[in-house]
Amino acid sequence: MNSNKKDNKKTIEKFVKINEKNFLKIYAVIHLILAMFAVGVSIKCENGFELVPVTTAILCPHFFLIFTAATRGIGSCFLSQDTYE
Repeated sequence: MNSNKKDNKKTIEKFVKINEKNFLKIYAVIHLILAMFAVGVSIKCENGFELVPVTTAILCPHFFLIFTAATRGIGSCFLSQDTYE
């Protein structure tokens, strides 16, 4: 009899609702962090400031980081030049 009482109870699960306003705030923070990292990668890979790569890194950091990793390798810009000599 006790098992029937447990089966009849309804389980209520509480989920955090992410509305559009909260999602945009979270995405803005993620985009800002990725953009700062992408600008650093751009300056390091180009050995200085170049307008087009830095602008691309600011506007589309996701694509810039994927493109840089695919064409130059993930760590190639951060390896010191002394390791190749």
